[in-house]
Amino acid sequence: MSIFSDTLKGIKTERPPVWFMRQAGRVLPSYLKLRESYSFRELMLDPELTAKVTLLPVYDLGVDAAILFSDILVVPEAMGMNLTFTDKGPVFENPLSDAKNQVSSLKPEPSRLDHIYKAIDIIKKDKPEDVSLIGFLRCAIHYILLYGSG
Repeated sequence: MSIFSDTLKGIKTERPPVWFMRQAGRVLPSYLKLRESYSFRELMLDPELTAKVTLLPVYDLGVDAAILFSDILVVPEAMGMNLTFTDKGPVFENPLSDAKNQVSSLKPEPSRLDHIYKAIDIIKKDKPEDVSLIGFLRCAIHYILLYGSG
């Protein structure tokens, strides 16, 4: 068991669990080294790289939980919205704000999340047994794909 999981279950532990939000970005030299060779998007879309980035803080800092390396923008992409990353940030090809019927303009494409599920499989296989994996996007993704955005 892990300190993180035990704490969530209300089991008293010798210390609180430790993890950091945005723990890989802008802090770890190992992450910055990867960014010399790969864009943020490449790191996010390649399951092997995603798993590696997710686990960097575990190995570099010894945290008790790994946070799935991803981006909230995978959700609208999975809903069929085409997205381009520019120097000024992400830009949607057809923003919902321009659509006459926003809900019907969404076309869920669950396969666009396959890279996340593959990364999760790799992380679960490679992470230490006592380290938990936190994936904040998972519930939002499942809800939107199953029930739509309305």
